[in-house]
Amino acid sequence: MPTPSTSPLERRHLDLGADYLLRSVAILGRLFGGDVSRGLIYLTALQASSQHLRNGQDPCQTQLTDDDQRRPVSLSSIARSLSMSVETTRRQVLRLEHEGLVARTANGGVMVRFSSLGCEALREALAVNSINVQRLAGGLQRPAVEGVMPGKRA
Repeated sequence: MPTPSTSPLERRHLDLGADYLLRSVAILGRLFGGDVSRGLIYLTALQASSQHLRNGQDPCQTQLTDDDQRRPVSLSSIARSLSMSVETTRRQVLRLEHEGLVARTANGGVMVRFSSLGCEALREALAVNSINVQRLAGGLQRPAVEGVMPGKRA
């Protein structure tokens, strides 16, 4: 929450961050039938399973990889990173598995299926998110003006 001592730049960053987050949540909600937590679990598993492929590389140069190149992620790791209970995470992973978006490994790990990354709905969500990121970046580049919120004109 902004305080009277919050600078215009801090208020601007708060507003831009909130706008970006709310737009991102809306994207996830649309992509996962209104179930944002399922979307967060899917994204967390995807990020964690391919983190080792991105280390030290420009993210723009990282290619989508097949299932054999990614590493399984434990349920407890996903739950911890999202501050969710393991049981809630397990239930959501079971739904994702039933939908064919993730697979469970023999030792209980979770892997996002490579085939799920090519679906049309995900490509559309990525395109919308790209616009969302550009909006955030553009807002951060504009100078803050006292009393004027981002996206609004004086």
